[in-house]
Amino acid sequence: MTQKVVIIAADTQALDQKRNVIAEARALAVVDVPSFGLAGTYRQTLKAYMDTVAEAFDPNIKRWHEGHKAALAQKASYYRPAEEAYGVLGANMAEYDRAQEEVRRIAAAMAERERVIAEVKAMAEAEAERRRLEREAEDRLLEAALAAQEAGDGESATRILEQPVEPVYVAPTPAYVPPAAVPERPVAAGTSFRESWTGELMNLSQLVTAVASGRVPVAILQVNVTELNRLAKVWKAELGKKVPGTRAVNKPIATTRGGWGGITNEQREG
Repeated sequence: MTQKVVIIAADTQALDQKRNVIAEARALAVVDVPSFGLAGTYRQTLKAYMDTVAEAFDPNIKRWHEGHKAALAQKASYYRPAEEAYGVLGANMAEYDRAQEEVRRIAAAMAERERVIAEVKAMAEAEAERRRLEREAEDRLLEAALAAQEAGDGESATRILEQPVEPVYVAPTPAYVPPAAVPERPVAAGTSFRESWTGELMNLSQLVTAVASGRVPVAILQVNVTELNRLAKVWKAELGKKVPGTRAVNKPIATTRGGWGGITNEQREG
């Protein structure tokens, strides 16, 4: 359903006739008591002028605003359900992808563990084989020395016994671990995943301590300006004493009641 916004023409002629007061007010220099009083009169006139401008244009602005809100609501009635479904599907896909990545990580870790176990086992078996071969070599030397001794050749027996056993090296059998059975990363047409890192505050006191020590830049801390201004209204000039690192700033604001000031030519001429 299409809605039409009705525009009512504002009476700008009357406003244009009074716009000269704006330039006069801008040109006024507040330097003494009379000019101070004249500034107040100008403010009354300007306040009344601004009220008149608001009365002339606010009805149209309100109608446009209401039409804009109605258009946004109409769009949202179609767009938002699709946007929510789009987001839910994306979140579900991301969660499934994370779960599958965890499965792949665990499978890879288990395969690595099996590989290490197999390597350790192969090294132990190679060491046992090395010792067995060295014992056999020692036994052969002893048998040869014993045979020489029984043959009456003690010198040869002694020389045999003094011979060092040749070192034996046995290479470990290469360990074979079958590849881990891991699910392939799912693929969906038009969809991919990218990293999206965000920070989460866990302990404010620890963060403040890190900033105070210089390990973390002070820019990470953001002042709650709303709360600081509220405290300034409560403590006023005492704010700096109550909250270290701050100060109270008082900026007086002029308030003027509305009403056409009726500025005379004598006042304009000073």
